[in-house]
Amino acid sequence: MIGGSVVSWLTVGGSVPDISSKVRGITIRRGRADELDRINAATISLRVDNRDGRFDPTYDSGPYGTALDLGAFIHVFVANASTSRNLFSGFLWEFPPEWPVKINDEVVTLGGADHMNNLARAGYYRNGGRASEVAGSRIEDVLEQTRGTATIFTDIDTGIAILEPIEATAAGGTVTNPVNALTHIQDVATTEGGLFYVKPDGTLRFEEREQRQNIPFKRIAAVFGDAGTAAPYYATTTVNSEVYGIGTTVELNGNPGTAGVPASGTAIYAGHEITYTLAGTVLTIAGTLSPYLATTGGGTILSLESMVFGEIPYQGLDPTYDDTFLTNEWIVTSGAGSASAIDTGSVDRYFRRTQSRETLGVSALELNSTANYLLGRTKSPALRFPTITVMPQQTAAINALMTVMGLGISDRVILKRRPPGGRFWRQDCLVEGVGYDITTSTIQAQLNLSPADMTTYWILGTHALDSTAIVGY
Repeated sequence: MIGGSVVSWLTVGGSVPDISSKVRGITIRRGRADELDRINAATISLRVDNRDGRFDPTYDSGPYGTALDLGAFIHVFVANASTSRNLFSGFLWEFPPEWPVKINDEVVTLGGADHMNNLARAGYYRNGGRASEVAGSRIEDVLEQTRGTATIFTDIDTGIAILEPIEATAAGGTVTNPVNALTHIQDVATTEGGLFYVKPDGTLRFEEREQRQNIPFKRIAAVFGDAGTAAPYYATTTVNSEVYGIGTTVELNGNPGTAGVPASGTAIYAGHEITYTLAGTVLTIAGTLSPYLATTGGGTILSLESMVFGEIPYQGLDPTYDDTFLTNEWIVTSGAGSASAIDTGSVDRYFRRTQSRETLGVSALELNSTANYLLGRTKSPALRFPTITVMPQQTAAINALMTVMGLGISDRVILKRRPPGGRFWRQDCLVEGVGYDITTSTIQAQLNLSPADMTTYWILGTHALDSTAIVGY
C-alpha cells in the first residue's frame, strides 16, 4: 500500500498479537455528522480469517484458547518507515461467525466500540450531591465513578460553563434511579458548547468551547482540492523560530524535508495564500508573514504554523445549499429558566424556524449567550460541504496517506473547488467525523465537515483590549 501499512493489534490475555495477516477488511466510524449533533461511540468492524478457529471465543483448543472473550482490547493504526497514525482503540463485543459458500472457509466479523460504549451502559449515581461547578470537573467525576478498577487516559479541559448543583439524597435515602453516564456527560458538553469524544489512541477528550473559537489562529491540518493529482502535498512540522515572521524568508526545517516542493508558487500559511520562491530549504516570501501570524491582539505568538504546499485530491464531494440548518429562533432552557434569540430579518425572508436546546446551565446570562451564538450560526443559509471522500493511497501527493489518516475531530482543513466558468470556492472547515473503509489494497476515507466559524473572539486573559475581536461567551 502506497505510503504505509495498516496494523491491527489484539489484546488476548497478557499478550498482544498482531492479527493484521488475518484481516480481510476494516470499517471504522467515529465523530458526528454535523456541528449540532452529539458524538456517540466510535465503532469498528473487522472481517477476519477464522479457518483455524482463533477468533471463536467458545473454541477452547484454538490458538487463543479461553483468553479471547467479549471486551478484548483492539488497537488499529497505520504506519510507514518514519511515523504512525492511530485509527481506533476500543473493545470487541461481537464475534459472529460466517460460513461462506466457499469450501473450507470461515469468516468472523469482529465488532467493537470505544469507551463511550461502556459509558452508555453505565449509571451515574448522584446521591452524594454535587455543588455548582465547571463542566470539566463534573465530567471527571462521572469518569471516576464509572471506571471501576480500569485504567483510563483522559485529556479534560477545565470548561467555562457553570453547571447547576445536584441535590444530595436525604440521609438514609436510597438512589434507585441513576442517570445514564454518557447522556449526562453529553448534557454537560452541550451546556459548555464543547465536545466529548474518545481519540483514536483511546484517550477520553473533553474540549471546552474555546477550542473552537478563534479558528483563524488554528493551524491548517490539510488542504483538499481539485487542482490535479500532479500537485504535491507537503506540510512542515516546524518553522525556524529565528526568522519566523520577522522578515521575508522562512527556513523549512520540518519533516519530511523539501522533496517535491515546487521551486516557486503559492502555499498556505496560517490560512492565507502566500507567493514564494524556494532555494534549498529557504523560502523567500513575496512580502512578509507578519500580517498572517497567529497572534493575539497584543501581538503574542500563540503557536508555530505549518506551510502547506499543493492539494490532496478528493474523489467525492457532496455540496449542499438548503434549509437543513436554517434556524432563526433558538430557545435555550435549564433549571435556571429560559432564554430566546430571534432574527426578525431571517423570519421575514424564510418564515419562522424554531429549535430548542436544554442545558444544565446555572446562569441566565449563559443561556442568553448560548441562544445568541447558535442564532448567529444558523440564521442564514450557507453553502456547505458536509462530506468529502478521499482515497489517499491512490495519489502521488507527498505525505497524503499519513496526513489524511491523522485527521481528528476539530482539526481545521481547507476545501477548494474550481467549477467551470472561472468560479472558485474555498471553505475553511472543521472535521466533525471520520470514516475509513479499508481492504487489503485500498483505503477510502470519508470526512464529515462543518463550516468553520472564522470570527475572532475576545477571550479573557488572551486578547488585548484594543483588538478587533468580538466578545465570546
